[in-house]
Amino acid sequence: MEPWWSKVLLILLGSILAIGTSFVTMWAQQHFDNQRRAETLKVAFRGEINALRSALGVDARAAVETWEQRKPIKDYKLAYPHRIYEAHAASIGDLRESVLVGHISQLYSTLDRVQDVGRRIEANTYAGDGPRDFALLLVIAFNQALILDMRLTEQTKHLVELDWSVKVSEADAADRNFHVEALKKLVKAGARP
Repeated sequence: MEPWWSKVLLILLGSILAIGTSFVTMWAQQHFDNQRRAETLKVAFRGEINALRSALGVDARAAVETWEQRKPIKDYKLAYPHRIYEAHAASIGDLRESVLVGHISQLYSTLDRVQDVGRRIEANTYAGDGPRDFALLLVIAFNQALILDMRLTEQTKHLVELDWSVKVSEADAADRNFHVEALKKLVKAGARP
């Protein structure tokens, strides 16, 4: 004959096991949801920052060329994609990489600075060498976008590509070389970001 408490013990152990399993399942589900959200955000930022890289490359090259020729820059109003950043600025920590979050925030802050300098130049309230400083900030933002684009491409390629090797394309090398040369010229001329 079984003691009366053995059935209670079995019920208690079964309940504890069920609660523990539920807790572990919920934790695992939340972990995988957070991981999927981080990957989705990286892919979204990869697209936006790739578009920024292209636009900044054109604008930075034009601004440096105009500065080198000592011509006035005709338009300081620049428009860059920023919907992904604005939509996720409050939850950017979901990327789960503090350095990446910092670099993305720094890029968009630099873009804000470029636009602020452009507004002050157009309003004749900028105290420095406007075209040089404007070109320098564009070159800096371009380099930030270049590095982030390469990093996010590498981190998200497993979602669309099977090849895990790191490749620097000719466009990557050309963009990086432009950045280095333009930065040297602008800094030598006394530009400050």
